[in-house]
Parts: sequence; structure tokens; C-alpha cells
Amino acid sequence: MFQPDQISIHRIVAYNLHKGPALAIVTELNAKGLRIQIKNRKEFPIKRNEVFACGPDIGNNPERFVPILEEYENQSILLSKETDAELLHQMLLEDPEKGYEFSELVALYFGANAKLTDALALALVLERDSYYFKRKKDFWLPNTPELIEQYRAQVRRMEERQRAQKMQLDFLNGLGPVGQEEKESDFVKDLIELSGMWKNDLVDRYFDVLQQAGIKDRFLLRRFLVERSIVSPDFSFELLESAYPLKFSDNFISYLKEYPKPKQDVLAVELKEFEDLRHIFATTVDSSSTMDRDDAISYTAERGFMMHIALVSAFVNGDTRIEKEIEKRLTSLYLPELKLSMFPEETVVEDLSLEAGKDRFCMSVEFRMDGENLVFRVFPSLVHIHQNLSYGDLESIKDKEFVHYYELAEKIRQWRINNGAVLFQGKDLEFELLEEVELSAREITPAMQVIAEMSIAANYAFARYCEEKSIPILYRTQNGSRDDIAKSSFYQPVMTDFFAYYHLKKNFGRTSFDTNRKPHVSLGLSHYTQMTSPIRRYLDYLNQKQIYRHFLGEAPLSKEELDQHFMLFSGHLQEINSLQDKRKKHWLMRYINQEIDKQNGKPLFCPATLLEVFEEDVLYYLEDFGMIFKGRRNHENMKNGDRIYMKITGVRLMDKEIIGEFSLAKNEGKAGA
Repeated sequence: MFQPDQISIHRIVAYNLHKGPALAIVTELNAKGLRIQIKNRKEFPIKRNEVFACGPDIGNNPERFVPILEEYENQSILLSKETDAELLHQMLLEDPEKGYEFSELVALYFGANAKLTDALALALVLERDSYYFKRKKDFWLPNTPELIEQYRAQVRRMEERQRAQKMQLDFLNGLGPVGQEEKESDFVKDLIELSGMWKNDLVDRYFDVLQQAGIKDRFLLRRFLVERSIVSPDFSFELLESAYPLKFSDNFISYLKEYPKPKQDVLAVELKEFEDLRHIFATTVDSSSTMDRDDAISYTAERGFMMHIALVSAFVNGDTRIEKEIEKRLTSLYLPELKLSMFPEETVVEDLSLEAGKDRFCMSVEFRMDGENLVFRVFPSLVHIHQNLSYGDLESIKDKEFVHYYELAEKIRQWRINNGAVLFQGKDLEFELLEEVELSAREITPAMQVIAEMSIAANYAFARYCEEKSIPILYRTQNGSRDDIAKSSFYQPVMTDFFAYYHLKKNFGRTSFDTNRKPHVSLGLSHYTQMTSPIRRYLDYLNQKQIYRHFLGEAPLSKEELDQHFMLFSGHLQEINSLQDKRKKHWLMRYINQEIDKQNGKPLFCPATLLEVFEEDVLYYLEDFGMIFKGRRNHENMKNGDRIYMKITGVRLMDKEIIGEFSLAKNEGKAGA
């Protein structure tokens, strides 16, 4: 092998030892270095010290330059495949602290008579199998066997990842249904998780394959999962997106079983103004499907009416582990396909819910109407629940035992109307998922209105009490103008027309939670909060905890602390609250599709009211279903308030869209025709 100091014109040389070794022919020498030609006939200058080996002088025959370079290169590549880096590494391990220059490595492996092709072959091997060696300036030393094995393991992982990515891409580009084994794979489980929430760690992991498959967001991924039958068309992506935990851990349930229960004798002493009301007949009134009985009612001629709210804050007693679990959920969910409780079901039944035959600690409010004023008193209590009634049960016996409640509810209702309340009862759909989707409108009975009015009055009383006692809570406020509401052409205190109510609502203002007390205009109340459902609503629990601390003589959270805490979960609360409406809309779409199929594809004609007509779109209200949808305007004469028919020909389930057009009446032409 010729040394670099033997460089001359027309010699073949090897250069660029550390950045991609290659061959060239010297075409010019000068004071700064030399000029070379490579096999693609390009010429460029390099420094003299970039040459690491020299070959023979091939003569001044430019036509032969390219074939000679190719021949030497091919020989070197073949030789590099035969060159054993591991053997060279073993040679260097005999003296692992000794550093070798490149020329010494060539001589060590190939001998003193090594040629140019040997030098280039070894240079290629050092580049290819670099993990065997480490370089310090111009010297090579052997890496330890441990480092070499780490590198090999890294290479194996990379190769496995590449194989996995190929399989994943083949899967994403495939057609037809997916086998059970594929559905249970970690990749598919990750895809389902991604379809709910575009998590950064999973996006990073699968970014390349998702991009190559054209899946650029979670909505496209949802379509893929449904189209490939990986999940059902009825799969609740909204529930997945909300990150609502579907179950409690066994560890947490065990923790609750061992958790100490409130002691009657202790709380009776610790709670200021505590009363034992177990001698007073108390009953709950709920729907037959209720999981969480939060409130009970009672009446005596001597004391009047009371509402008793389960004292969940006494059970939790500020335990951070329990509070973290319920804060993850924020509310119990009543979905058509699933019911999920904010607390474990066993804890609800055994320790919290106001079940018949149980003694329960409660936060009670005693109230009566005194002319135009609601007079009340708030205090902690111990109540015995004598019976659990359904709304139907209450209706059947109202004229005997419960007539006073109906009279009170009417007084509260009229009191609120006199103070500017606007009453509207929308259509509430109930779904039963059997072999088919069964749909019915929930009738709002007088019994339901009794409990609703008493709950409103109790929440008003709690809000008034907290303001009077300077207890920070989250008030529910509505900041609209009563004057603007009263002046509106749509205004009626009791409304039945949804179109008028929809437009009147624009004067109600923003509904929000605030630590500063403000009126709630549509309820007709100067004070309002949420505190009557602490088993199934975290915000009610949080408010109750404030008033519970007050009766214990402990400092509640300050307004600033309460504001800060609410800010942390308010966005999630809005998302979860909207989930129930989204799932109802989903099952309504399924019902519509089902009914069209029953008619062999014939369209459904549903009465509709045009709420707002825009240049291209229309916001409309389906009267039979009590829901608002957006559709395409199909005639220029359409206007707000038109009562027409929606001719429904199908649905887009994934988009929650109805397919159809507006008609004047059943089987008639388009609106305005």
C-alpha cells in the first residue's frame, strides 16, 4: 500500500476516511492540495490530508479513469464483505489500551504488503461496523464487549420496530373484517385509545404509519375502526374522549370497605345545630331507575316542609384519595347504553344513598312560604328513611298523604314566576336498547314537578344561607336582564312553543358557576347553587363540603382557593355534561335509520320548526324528538319560524347528521315551492 506522501498526478487514491471513504484519481497538484476526479467524471479540490491511501499510477488516459475506478471499487466492496471486524476487534483486545493509527490497523489485519483495495475495504468495514471500535482523534481502540452487546440489542430493537411498522402499515391499508387476535393486539388497543384522545406519546409512537395510511386525526381513525369492524358503529368514542373511568380499581374498592364510617355519637356532638330527626317520617321520590338517592322529603304540621340531602361530605371526611377518584368522574352518567356512578355502587347503596330502613346523616333545609318570601333554616341532621317511592307511587297517593307537597310546589312555582322565572318543559326522550332501539317521550308528571320545585327551593336556601354566613361556594348564575326578557315579543312566563323559547333564551345571558353571588334570571331567583345531588355530582359535593366544614367549626376553602380548584376541572365538567346529549343524539340517529329500514328505505316525514335560517344552512328543531339539528337550506323562501316537515332519507351516524330536505308537508314539495 502506497502511503499518502507518495501522491502524484494520475495515481488512484482513497480519501475521506471518516465521512464515507471513496476512490478517485489525482488530476492536479498545487500548493493548497490536489484536484481529483471521481467515477461520475466530476472534478473537485480536496486537501492533501484527506487522502488515506495511494494506489498505482494508471497513466494519462482519461478514457480509462472510470473503468479503473469501478474495478477498484468493486474489488474493495467484495473484500470488505470478507473482512471480519470481530476478528480485528479480538486482535485489538489483546492490548485494549493501545491506540492504532489506520495504517497500523491495515498492516495488522492484511500484513505489511497490503494494497489500496485492502485499505479501502477496511475503511468501509470501520464505517459499517463502527460499534466494535472507538476513535480518539486519529487512533482506534476496541470497545468493550458490553458496549458491543448494547449496540447489537439496539439494532435488534430497531429491526423489530421496522418489522412491526411494516405489519402495522399493512394492517392500516388492509380491507375487510379484522380477526379476534388482531383486535386484541396492543396495536389495535392503542388505536382505540388514540381514537378517543390524540395523546402525544401514542401519536409519536405511531406517527409515521398513521401518516402513510392517510389517518391524520382521530376522526379519520374512528371511521377506520368502524369500517374495519374493530369497534361497533355504536361504540362511544365520546365516552372514551372524556377519559371517564369505566370502573374503580379493586384496590380502591377494598380501601372503601375498610374506610371508617361516621359515628353518630361523635358527629352529633361535633356538628353545630345538629338535630336528630329520626322520629319524623321521611321518604325519597325518584325515577324507578335511579341509582343514587340524594334527597328525601318530610312534612309535619308543627314544622312544615323539609328536604334532607345525603351528607356525603361526612362520609368522605376530606379523604384525598376518595376525592381524587370522584373528581376524575365529576358526575354519575346515565347513558342509554350504560350507567356509571361517581362512587362505587356498593358504597352508594351501603353508605350514601338514602335507602329505606337506613339512618343517614343529612344536610337538611326546613322551609315554608310566608307571603312572597321563602323562609328557611339550614342545619345538619340524622334522618331515618321510612320509604322509597317512585314518581308514579307519589302520584297514586298524592290526594291522601302528600297533598301538602303539591300545594307547596305550586306556591314556590308561582313565587318564582312573580320574580321573573320563565318556565318551559322540553321533550325528554328515553331510550331502551333491546333487539331494536325503543324510543319514548318521558312524561313530566306533577310528582316530578313537586320534587323539582322543592329541590330548587332547597338550593335557593343553601345559597342564601352561605351568603349570609360568608361561606364561599360556587353559585349557579345567569346574568341576563329581566327587563330585556319582559320586553321581548317572545316572552311568556309559562312557555310551550320551542321557537319562542329558543329566541327568548338569548336574553337569559350566560349560565355559569361563580364564587360571587349573582341572580339566576330564568329561575327567578336572587340566589342559586347546586347542593341537592352530592352522590352523583362532584360540584354539589364540593359545595356541601364547604357548608359541612362551617357546621364543624372548621375553615372552608377561601373564595380564591375555590375559584382555583374549579378552574382545574370546569373544562372537563363541560365535556362530560355534553356527553349525555351526544349519546342521546347518537341513539336517535340509530332509531331514525332503523325506522327507515323498516319502511324499506322510504323516507320519514318529521314535523320541524326552522329556528334560524342562514344563507346556506338552517338550524331546525325536530318536534317529535325535541332535538336541534343543522341542515342545508334548499329554498330561498325559507324563514325563521316556518313549521314544515323534514323529509329524512338517512343519517350519517359518525357525523351525527341527518340526510334529507325540507318539505311543506308530508309527501308534498319543498318548502316555499
